[in-house]
Amino acid sequence: MKQALLAAWRHFLLLWGDRRSSLTGLFMTVVTAVINGSAFYMAPKTSTGSFMKGGGIFFSLIYFFLNALPQLSSTVTSRSILAKQHRLGFIHPLALTLGLTLADLPLALLEVTAFSLPYYFLLGLRPAAGAFLTFLLTLFLAYAAALSLFRALGAWSPNASTALLVGGAALPVLLAYSGYAPPVPTMPGWGAWIRRVSPSPWALEALLANEFAGIELHCSDNQLVPSGAGDGEQLGDPAATSAFTFENVTYTIVADGQEKQLLDGVTGIVRPGQLTALMVVDYFARHGAVMGEFENPAEFIINTATSKDDPSKDWARTWSESPENQELHAEISEYKSTSSSAQGRDSHQTSNQAFALPLKDQIIKVTQRHWISVWRDGPYNFSKLFKSIFCELFIAFTFFHSDTTLQGTQNRMLFFLLISWLVPAIVPDIQAVWFEKRAIHAAREKNGVYSTHALTAALVLVELPWQLLNLTIVFLCIYWTVGYPSASSVAGYEYLMFLLLGVFGTGFAQVVAALFPREKTAGYANSLAWVVLTAFTGAAIPHAVMTDFYRPWMFWVDPLRYFVSGSVANVLRGTPVEGFGGICGILCQ
Repeated sequence: MKQALLAAWRHFLLLWGDRRSSLTGLFMTVVTAVINGSAFYMAPKTSTGSFMKGGGIFFSLIYFFLNALPQLSSTVTSRSILAKQHRLGFIHPLALTLGLTLADLPLALLEVTAFSLPYYFLLGLRPAAGAFLTFLLTLFLAYAAALSLFRALGAWSPNASTALLVGGAALPVLLAYSGYAPPVPTMPGWGAWIRRVSPSPWALEALLANEFAGIELHCSDNQLVPSGAGDGEQLGDPAATSAFTFENVTYTIVADGQEKQLLDGVTGIVRPGQLTALMVVDYFARHGAVMGEFENPAEFIINTATSKDDPSKDWARTWSESPENQELHAEISEYKSTSSSAQGRDSHQTSNQAFALPLKDQIIKVTQRHWISVWRDGPYNFSKLFKSIFCELFIAFTFFHSDTTLQGTQNRMLFFLLISWLVPAIVPDIQAVWFEKRAIHAAREKNGVYSTHALTAALVLVELPWQLLNLTIVFLCIYWTVGYPSASSVAGYEYLMFLLLGVFGTGFAQVVAALFPREKTAGYANSLAWVVLTAFTGAAIPHAVMTDFYRPWMFWVDPLRYFVSGSVANVLRGTPVEGFGGICGILCQ
């Protein structure tokens, strides 16, 4: 127990040392609560309002389940340190797990409280202290369960790629059978056991019961009959003509208490596209020092300049009296006199001169290298492909051959909202590669090798084909599973929408990663952005009943809305909707 308490205290200190990330996550939690809460603002006590409130409650669970995903990578990356400490007898793994849980619970409670305070009252949920505390406690327990679950999955996984694979595959399993979409009566019988082992169904049922128990709902006027509100390669850039010059450079150091002069009046010039070492070899050859056929030029230059075999040969004096030295000084003077005319060059050309290759060639070379790296990274590709197929097949069979009743048609609409979860499931994989490559670029390769623009372009260009392949396989697996039309025009258009979803997912992951310095804060941003995007698609909140602030613009700028609405209009166009059996056997259509 003492080990667990010490581990908890150490984790508190680590969190305090990285408090900027924790505060950023807390800030994003509040922002998410305000934006999403205002989207569902004061939903009325009608049938339409109850659907909106249910969606708002469900989105609170989605947000905290997404927030728990970073536990996977942090658990795997800390395993090597734990193994070393356990081997040295410092701490037992069980004690560390208990300590991390004890340390995370207060922060989790703080996050849930910061989220619930604005969100609960913006939604217009039951204005009672007991109901609010029940909402807070239930959401906290669901978040704590998700944290523990993803930490366990990370502990069971042998490496980070496997952890992200298992975690991404677990996300739809945890949320799809919560009871929001599809509702419990329309769920397939084979998945009933998932509702008993997943924390989300228990949490959602408790939250809905807390809100709707004992209240009286009124049917919306527009729902009394049909449903629906609002019936080339060279060393150096040939365009770069500027050169780097230096004159009479001296450098003195202190060694063993004495001053030693390393450089004495050194003068030189560096021209674009010129290999200076070979020119120096030619200079030595003209003065009697010939390099061997298999000798290294750099070693030859150093050995010749520092050799004491021939005391009569003073290379410093030879150079100062040589015509090459006179030509060098004359050329430097010429560059100095003409350097002022080069000041007016445009910024694009100047930026290219900092690198050995122009931007186009940088992109080609870095893309080729990154493609080989990704091709060889089997776990990375398998993780994304497996999650893509598993997640979407799981959701598709949950909606297997949905009928054309009122609820079945709504399930067909919500299906497109749920399959977009593929994006947050694979975003951690893409961002892990992004941060790895960016760290390498920042540490070793940014000084004149290739630019950040080349790195960004390479990461996007290599990722896109893999994403398009993933979405092609996903489309072939799930489109006919749900029972959508087989007409070539409908299926072809929907295939195009799936490809665009893959392009959007790639861009979404790269943009969020580029905006944040750490993987942890990027994870918080993923949750915030994705919950906001899904809230304004029109599936959870119909456009006609959105608040006046968001209706004119947020619905139209949400990119995910175009995927959902375009897909729904494509596959449901002309589909007759069967209502309930009315009075005297009349069937509502």
